[in-house]
Amino acid sequence: MVLVSDHGYLLGEHGWTGKIASILHPPLIHVPLVLVDPQRRRAGGASAYFAQTHDLAPTILAMTGVSGSGSTDGVDISPLLRGRRPTERRFAYGGYANWHYLRGDRWAYVAANSGDVRRVYDLRSDPGESRDLARERPGLLDELGERVRERTGPRLPVYR
Repeated sequence: MVLVSDHGYLLGEHGWTGKIASILHPPLIHVPLVLVDPQRRRAGGASAYFAQTHDLAPTILAMTGVSGSGSTDGVDISPLLRGRRPTERRFAYGGYANWHYLRGDRWAYVAANSGDVRRVYDLRSDPGESRDLARERPGLLDELGERVRERTGPRLPVYR
């Protein structure tokens, strides 16, 4: 059994209510993902692995013994049920409308697809993501933006 939601909803966090494209913080982007193993391995357990919704298809296929086509960017996360780590993933990525994000253990990066607005937060010293370090860390913005472009290609779409 698998339970996953589409997205969260801001209820006053960061001064907003609703689904706001430029406010890609955990209340909006961190969604529940519950994977129930019929053998009850790791029942009630949690993981800090950066699982994403595109991991569901390869995971379900692997758990049911069906070979996948290999044409997905997702990974089989069922090794977590055996106490092992799936393929390493240093960041989680996503987006909504004309905005995207990259999140890791240390940094949260949010940017407009056009590139004209970029923000970065230090999750160790600012877990609530309230202090944008963009002006102080332009090199870090470029580095994290490059990590996104490695995944997406050189130009992100801008929807009109």
